[in-house]
Amino acid sequence: MSEYREERDPRRRPRKSGTAQKGRLGMILGTILAIGFATCLMFFGIFMIYVHTALEPELDVDASAYTLKQSSTVYYQNRTTGEWEELTKIHGLENRTLVDFEDIPDHVWQALVSIEDQRFFEHHGVDWKSTARSVFDMLRGSDSTRGGSTITQQVIKNLTGDNEVTIRRKVLEIFRALRFAENYSREEVLELYLNLVYFGNGASGIQAASEVYFGKDVGDLTVAEGAAIVGITQYPSLYDPSRRGTLNSGKTYREKNKERQETVLYKMHELGYLDDAEYEEALNEKLVFVWDEDYVPTDREAEISAANTTYDSYFVEQVFNDVVSDLVEQLGYSANVAKDMLYTGGYEIYCTVDPEIQEIVERIYGERSNLDYTSAKGEQLQSGMTIIDNTTGDVVALAGRVGERGGAFEWSYAVNPRPCGSAIKPLSVYAPAIDAGVITPASVIDDYPVTMMGNTGNEYIWPVNAYSGYKGIITLQDAVRFSANPTAVRVLQALTPSASYAFMTDRLNFTTLTGDDITAAGALALGGLSRGVTTLEMAAAYSSFANNGIYTVPRTYIEVKDHNGKTILDNKSESHVAMKESTAYSMIELLKGVVNSAGGTGTGAAFSGMTIAGKTGSTNSNCDRYFVGLTPYYTGAVWVGYDTPTRIVASGNPAATLWKKVMSEVHAGLPNKDFNVSANDLVSVTVCSQTGLLAGSSCPATHTVKVANGSAPVLTCDAHITVAVCSETGMLASDFCPVTSTVSALDLSQPNVSEAWGYTRSLLYQPLTAAEAATYEAQIEDGLITEMPLGTPVAANDGSVKLYSDLMEHGMCTTHSSLFPFWPSDDPDSDDQDSEDGENGEEDQNGSFLDWLLNTGRGTNQEQ
Repeated sequence: MSEYREERDPRRRPRKSGTAQKGRLGMILGTILAIGFATCLMFFGIFMIYVHTALEPELDVDASAYTLKQSSTVYYQNRTTGEWEELTKIHGLENRTLVDFEDIPDHVWQALVSIEDQRFFEHHGVDWKSTARSVFDMLRGSDSTRGGSTITQQVIKNLTGDNEVTIRRKVLEIFRALRFAENYSREEVLELYLNLVYFGNGASGIQAASEVYFGKDVGDLTVAEGAAIVGITQYPSLYDPSRRGTLNSGKTYREKNKERQETVLYKMHELGYLDDAEYEEALNEKLVFVWDEDYVPTDREAEISAANTTYDSYFVEQVFNDVVSDLVEQLGYSANVAKDMLYTGGYEIYCTVDPEIQEIVERIYGERSNLDYTSAKGEQLQSGMTIIDNTTGDVVALAGRVGERGGAFEWSYAVNPRPCGSAIKPLSVYAPAIDAGVITPASVIDDYPVTMMGNTGNEYIWPVNAYSGYKGIITLQDAVRFSANPTAVRVLQALTPSASYAFMTDRLNFTTLTGDDITAAGALALGGLSRGVTTLEMAAAYSSFANNGIYTVPRTYIEVKDHNGKTILDNKSESHVAMKESTAYSMIELLKGVVNSAGGTGTGAAFSGMTIAGKTGSTNSNCDRYFVGLTPYYTGAVWVGYDTPTRIVASGNPAATLWKKVMSEVHAGLPNKDFNVSANDLVSVTVCSQTGLLAGSSCPATHTVKVANGSAPVLTCDAHITVAVCSETGMLASDFCPVTSTVSALDLSQPNVSEAWGYTRSLLYQPLTAAEAATYEAQIEDGLITEMPLGTPVAANDGSVKLYSDLMEHGMCTTHSSLFPFWPSDDPDSDDQDSEDGENGEEDQNGSFLDWLLNTGRGTNQEQ
């Protein structure tokens, strides 16, 4: 009974055994581990799903083209037969020569494995131990430079050029390496690495490095030399022995390279690749680089020099650059790898060149006598040119420089931005303004300065013209023909710079404009762009005028196929409507006048037997000269200038002259014809040449133009009046002027022209000279004038066409008034000589004078 009570006593708790406690703790730990393991499996599963969905398309890296070692071929289409024919083989002159693995000494790849990836033959593309150690170092914030990348991963990085520092990139690199190791043998990976990696001193690949450092083939490298080169790869800017200077440590780069070489040799010895004797011999070997005094040149250098004397044409070089750019952008290769693939991948490249036209361009640009000008500093005048087929919009020829070639892939002025000056006006001002209805071919514009620029005491009128002075009110045809600067600025102001910028970038695909070009005075109106433009983009834009307003993106190649015949780049022609057909027609007619009409700035480009349109351009101080010319067949853009901006002293426009030399040969034998630009949506209208309104009976000059349907003027000109002016001063004549003449003037206050124009010229004044100030002071003393004028008004040398508002602003001639009483004796229109409001007759006299001035100076209005 007591046992029962003891057993049931609630005050007593049975003590659990140690085994039971351990069992429960084990269960808890096991549960936690199971949950953790299950969670890890779940996240691993999600991660693998991510890898096989999001990353799968990027995992395969194809190195087959890179290792093919077969030159690529460029083809052109015979314009007579339509057949594709071989143009040339692409010959790589970059400092890289691919070598087979069997031609690489064992000690070179052994040095690489020893210092970069000693477990290379054990892992499968990724060294998990090194990767984990690298991640751990990163998590604890270690400054260790120890990396976890294997040779395979570095090959991936060099092939793709993907060096982005992100987790995604690292994960992608790891799985790419695993996949790559499955597809390529260890020997292939080593061969790729040694051909890909940069070894400093401009050398990519082990063969190039062998040549630039030791002047020999890779197969002739000693163990010591191979270790010295391989040691550079980790940190080329530190271990390149060719670099001059001293580090902060006091050591030279050559000494740092020696330290690194010894580290490589030590690892080779440690891993058993070198025995004791080989190790000691390599350590003690003196390295003799090609720049050392005791270096003995080999025949290899002579062979390299001989191979570098023949260059591809400027066009083929541009095709090469364009294909490389698209391989990088569309297929994800690095630029260096893309270049090597073209040199060795056996590609077929179908280009747009016309060999006959390219030969003409190369020949003319190759002869210095065709542009034989030299600056005071001894620089020779340079030029770039691009020619486009108007029918296709494709580039058919280009030249990058003038004179004898100095090497492959020199700076090309055809595709690098340079200032174009007024050649921009048709694209940035007149075409968009006509297209938007801001102006029409019937418009007249004021060639008169727009504003005074500068600070107080240093003001100057802006803009100025290339010719002397200003022509005043002129037709749009003359504004383009003479390349008037103020007219371009005025039209741009009406159009707005933002609309101009949008037209240039969105419609005409210009890529070199910047935000500064919207706000800079004269950038879009006068061509003072911050970066400039390329002849390639200029030719393409002008070509849209000849193609009914259709812009076609210029291209140098059509298609690229790999060595298996598979298309890897399909560069289809892309076109869009840039402007109305009526705008394109109007621009062609305007640009014809530049080349074919008297006084046109582009007459130096004209040659017989062909219809030509075009536009010249020049920059401040004539540091750049430009010409873009169109024929019914081709459009060509030419830039001329010095490498260092310097005033060009030459007869005429050398850009137009060079264009003529090339294009006259290009068009030899081609039948002349007019531009095939539609005029269906245009109507003919006869307008006053001074107002742009419908011609009236009193208009002294008229002309007929075609304008877009619905944009023709509807009001008749009523602006012409005649006024009497002093023949000596040109001011409104007074009764005291001994000789007067009657001139025609435009009265812009008349109803029709006022409604159509709404324009009043704001006269600008230049500061008075000392002599002028003295003259006016004398007139004040004589009582001829009451106050000093603001300055000398800027006048337009517009001949017989004057603005009546300007004459009124200038006032009546006072030069001859000192010989007679200043005021008229009587006001012929006044019945009472005494004014109730006047005091001593002063108000009456002033009022009478104003009436007399308006009636006598105004003349008769011939168009009421």
